[in-house]
Amino acid sequence: MLDGPSRIPTQVVHIARDPLDPLFDDTEFRRAVRTRGSAIKRVLLDQQVISGVGNIYADESLWASRIHPETRAGSLSTQAVNRLLAEVRTVLAKALAEGGTSFDAQYVNVNGQAGYFAHSLNAYGRGGQPCPRCGGLIRREAFMNRSSHYCPRCQRRR
Repeated sequence: MLDGPSRIPTQVVHIARDPLDPLFDDTEFRRAVRTRGSAIKRVLLDQQVISGVGNIYADESLWASRIHPETRAGSLSTQAVNRLLAEVRTVLAKALAEGGTSFDAQYVNVNGQAGYFAHSLNAYGRGGQPCPRCGGLIRREAFMNRSSHYCPRCQRRR
């Protein structure tokens, strides 16, 4: 069943657009971030706010924009949200160009080849290693049955 003129199946109408979609609404994204009291990483993983951003790409986008993953979303300035959204787009575009992030044989393309974006990661999976930007140690912390990776020096908690 399709949802009227939008031609979106009703089963997925609640899922937000991908930020690389030309119809993605930047203004609506900024509004959604401003109204959230939860941590910005949780907001990035909320598919009702923005789709296509998983744990790895959230960590990488937050690292690139120098935002601590536990920063309260609603406390971010418009400039910070704009910077974050730009970095999300940059990270997703680069990941697509490099075939995604493959850590095991389960995640390969139709030709059986693994993506190589994992070689470009600056924060995710680098716990205890030096930050490529400042040399401080990347920290790994438990987060929603997953892990968060960030640089406490570059991504200071407010």
